[in-house]
Amino acid sequence: MEANNQNLKSIIERRGYANAEDLKKAEKYAKSENASILDYLVDKKIIEEDLAGELFVEDVLLREKYITASQIKKAEEFSIANNISIIEYLLIKGLINNNILGQTIALWFNVPYFNLSLKPAMPEQVLKIPEEMAKKYRIVFIK
Repeated sequence: MEANNQNLKSIIERRGYANAEDLKKAEKYAKSENASILDYLVDKKIIEEDLAGELFVEDVLLREKYITASQIKKAEEFSIANNISIIEYLLIKGLINNNILGQTIALWFNVPYFNLSLKPAMPEQVLKIPEEMAKKYRIVFIK
């Protein structure tokens, strides 16, 4: 799923993460490269990659109707007042769960999502990976 540049632009403008000139350049780049404005903003170091990831997650959650625009506004206000991320607020309030968040993050990184709580790894699968490597990289053998 691609990012919606118009949604992202309005979020970025509202929060003051980038100025109008940078957003215009980002839109031009996104159109010419068939990319997200986030790609440009991160590449030019206007926003950090972790912030871009959060913005992508918010965009997907809004478009897929997991949350509403009013819930995002409330989350923005709460996150500023309490120094937590918007995603943390959404999780705490039960507006999204870890499964939805995991799927959305997998989209951001363009990797498959696998819910281990639905199908936990079997002990013999876990033992196929050296313990040190599994802990260091947080990996699990699935197939």
